[in-house]
Amino acid sequence: MTDTPSIETQLAEAQAEATRLREHNATLLSEKKQLAKDYAKLQDDHAAATATLQRLQLDGPVDALVESISTDAKLFKALWAEGHKFALDEQGRPCVQAADGKPVTIKDAAGKETALPFDSKAIAEYLCPRDTKLHTVDTKRWAHVLVGTRASGSGATGSHGASVQQPSDKPRVPEQQVQFGLR
Repeated sequence: MTDTPSIETQLAEAQAEATRLREHNATLLSEKKQLAKDYAKLQDDHAAATATLQRLQLDGPVDALVESISTDAKLFKALWAEGHKFALDEQGRPCVQAADGKPVTIKDAAGKETALPFDSKAIAEYLCPRDTKLHTVDTKRWAHVLVGTRASGSGATGSHGASVQQPSDKPRVPEQQVQFGLR
């Protein structure tokens, strides 16, 4: 006699194994669905964190810079978007890039190419240089938008925003009126 189990025993074992595999499959499917939900939530959280980071580290500083150097922030941003953009560098700091994503470079005092710093004075100098030999067709457009451009004279462009007086901490003393004529 052989010790081979009967067909009924083998069938019962196979059915038990199939039932166990179906239950395991159902468990794995429910785990997969839960992992997909968790992954979707993580993606949403990542997008929200990225948007917050963008707002705090880029949009806020950009808005402050644009307000400080332009007479009309909306017009400045429209002109800027034609060939430039602001972005975050690898360290998470604001930087200036060309529209294609490459860093904007300028020549420093030594004549070496360097990235244009995210600085109001440097950007204003880049857009409307003091040296009139460096002026281009776009310089005149920027002169209309920048606060306090170096233009002067009665026909100067952009000079309407140049003479902003800052409030002082000293109390204002009225000046004495000079009287003309006989008393």
